Amino acid sequence: MTEANRMNAKESAPSRISGEALQKCVLEPIVERNNETLAVIESIVRGDPIDAAAPVRSDLPFTVNPDGSKSFATPWGGEYFITADGVEYAKEAGAKNRMRVCGRLEVVADIRTADGEDRRRLVRWTDGDGQEHEYQFSVAELLKPNAICSRLMAGSLRIDGQIKTQGGVAQLIADYLNQCPAPKRYTGIPRFGWYGPAGEVFVLPENKIISSSKIEEVLTYTGPDDGAPALSSLGTLKDWQDKVAMLAACSSRASFAVCVALAAPLLAFVAEDSGGFHFYGPSSRGKSTALRAACSVWASADTSGEMGSWRATDNGLEAVFEAHSDMPVILDEIGQAKSAEFMMELSYMLGNGTGKRRMSRGLRARKVAAWRSLFLSSGEITISEAAEREHKKLDAGVLVRMAHIPALPNGSDQTCGIFDLLPPDGELSSAGTVASRLNDAAKQRAYGTAGPAFVEKVVREVADKGREAFVSRVNEIAEGWIEKRGLSSDGQIGRVARRFALVAAAGELAIAYGVLPWQRGFASHVATECFDAWRAQFKTPEQEEPELIEHLLDQFIALDDQFGQYTCGVGLTSKRSPLKLLGYKATQDGRTVRVYVLPSEFVNLCKNREKKRTLEALSKRAYLYENDRGRHNYHYHRMPDGVPLQTAYIVLVDQINRDNGGEA
Repeated sequence: MTEANRMNAKESAPSRISGEALQKCVLEPIVERNNETLAVIESIVRGDPIDAAAPVRSDLPFTVNPDGSKSFATPWGGEYFITADGVEYAKEAGAKNRMRVCGRLEVVADIRTADGEDRRRLVRWTDGDGQEHEYQFSVAELLKPNAICSRLMAGSLRIDGQIKTQGGVAQLIADYLNQCPAPKRYTGIPRFGWYGPAGEVFVLPENKIISSSKIEEVLTYTGPDDGAPALSSLGTLKDWQDKVAMLAACSSRASFAVCVALAAPLLAFVAEDSGGFHFYGPSSRGKSTALRAACSVWASADTSGEMGSWRATDNGLEAVFEAHSDMPVILDEIGQAKSAEFMMELSYMLGNGTGKRRMSRGLRARKVAAWRSLFLSSGEITISEAAEREHKKLDAGVLVRMAHIPALPNGSDQTCGIFDLLPPDGELSSAGTVASRLNDAAKQRAYGTAGPAFVEKVVREVADKGREAFVSRVNEIAEGWIEKRGLSSDGQIGRVARRFALVAAAGELAIAYGVLPWQRGFASHVATECFDAWRAQFKTPEQEEPELIEHLLDQFIALDDQFGQYTCGVGLTSKRSPLKLLGYKATQDGRTVRVYVLPSEFVNLCKNREKKRTLEALSKRAYLYENDRGRHNYHYHRMPDGVPLQTAYIVLVDQINRDNGGEA
């Protein structure tokens, strides 16, 4: 090392500071500063005049002024004053002349999401009527002065100045909101429901936070307003139990719906996908009443609350689903949906838990909406019936994602509708009276208390016993329900059974917590009632195949006069009008052995668009003639007695009869 390098190293090396130097350079300035601050405070308290020309301290967020206002300096030398009447601005710090900018406008906090991708400023103001307003300005919004001014004016903030295209009071307000020190820091939450690990913090609208202990950070919702839950409450939990839950217990469907509403927050603890349930049946039998009972768990069941409708766009419903993560989604009147295809797409989307991929105007991929939810639906028809009416093929996956439950209990009198446990006498023996009282209470007397109370109990148990212990308890109840009924958790039926089991578990937990005023085991009972009703009408593709074949054979019999008759060894014995001709029947010894169906007519003989599935079912069982090229779909066959060459599906009826002991 050269001498010059050694000198440079010596100069750059940290030097030891003596105690005296430390006292003089560090400690004394701190003491002096504290003394100055104390003197200023004492002077203000005494009412002593303060030198207006005194420099503004740049190291303090605000300066407290003699007139009671507070102010802060801008980097360009100006100064903003926040008074009791509003915001004022001086072009130079300490200047006596100020210009009025707007009414009282405060920066409450800076907001930042945990990933840092979304930053905002929370602003609060009071309008001329004393009404308080709050708004979260995004970073992008804070760069648009006129847009800021427009938003504030929409909230009736007083604007004191000329609004120009550039500059003017709008620019002063924008500069104020950007430069004003924020006294607090909030953490933004992009959606409602569980925040962080499930069981610790649950976020509800209006910044209601449910947690086991005091949260060090302040949480606030920063997600979209579209579709946000319209949660509200009225009365106490006891009021809801007496006026809603006890009446709902008269119906296995309404009780089950209540348990579904409570089960939605439990999805985060178990390995289950989103999914739902659909009550279907005749009009005016209580389907909507069951949904209103479920709705009352979290909010009012009136039309302005949480009772949604299928009459919406997929974009609009996506927003609803995302905003209702960990909470139920309730859609009434499936018949209002624009099409069967829309119903099917929506069912898939709901069950998958993600929305569609879309592009922004800048051809950038937008963030895909995601959610975790259980949903309830009702209507006079099923999605299958809607698809059948519109000649659409229905995928069995739709019926797995949305379990269809007959609204009327087995053996129920039509006049009782959804109610199956009515008392034998008294005013509550009337289904109409019970339905009326239940609807009235759910809409305007007692609602919105059970859901938060249930979540509070869950949070408390997770805090006391640990998350793993709580998950084990939920799984134990659900698996016990499945095992007790001899079910498997595999396959399509098992997948739906697990969802029913989760609903049963939620209900039993709510009973144990004292949220539901029912006897232990009642939630499991109503879940079983609804599951059995679903299972009785649900058919797997394999189970439906014999029904498709049977339907085809029934059509052969019912439309016999529209088939040409051919007797084996004899020839064509009858010929129908071409306008009514469906094909030909080949008979032997008075029995039909083969049926030749014209391809153009085959789809009409099947259940609408079930042509492909019917052919597959016939082929799988060797009931469809195969030609020399191994093609199952058709065979070229020249009919006798001058019938021209035609393409026909050849159904081997004699083989079907031999396998099933029947006759067509």
